[in-house]
Amino acid sequence: MLVKDSRSYELWLSANPSGNADRFISMHLMIFLFSCLYPAACSLYSVFALPRTGPDLLYRAVWGMLGLCVLVSRLLAFRFDSLFYDLGLVFLFLLIVAIFRSGKRQEHGVVNKELQ
Repeated sequence: MLVKDSRSYELWLSANPSGNADRFISMHLMIFLFSCLYPAACSLYSVFALPRTGPDLLYRAVWGMLGLCVLVSRLLAFRFDSLFYDLGLVFLFLLIVAIFRSGKRQEHGVVNKELQ
């Protein structure tokens, strides 16, 4: 949404005088891609790899920290007027909680019966 608004480009250009339109669009495209790729990549990895390997400490650390970084960057955008933005934050938070809790199920003896 910020890319199609000429006022946001002028504001960004006043803060970054050496910038140009290509850099502005590239920056916002990368932010958009990272916000879309994290949930998709985490979900695909969880569906295809976790039944075989199980949630280990590296899985929880990497995907949990990436999720926290995405959550913080979304919170710093301050776009709370959209219902879809708020739902995205809630679902992202639930995904991070599920990642951190995935190891607790394994520690308490609840494992997938197909792995045994």
